[in-house]
Amino acid sequence: MKRALALLAALYLLAAAGSGLAERFGALACGCADECWCRRPGLNRLRWVFPWHHLPRPTPAQKKDLGSAHS
Repeated sequence: MKRALALLAALYLLAAAGSGLAERFGALACGCADECWCRRPGLNRLRWVFPWHHLPRPTPAQKKDLGSAHS
């Protein structure tokens, strides 16, 4: 059981490292807002292997609505 968990953890980290390399070379691009958790240093390595609760970037129409709401 320990060996299976260790193998699973190793594969998870390998997937995180591989996706980080793919992002660095331009094969993947994140479309999240700047405030998203995946933009924080250290956590960005898990961006592609933990794809839940990301903050989408607002559309121009949403930005306009937000701007008029704060006025």
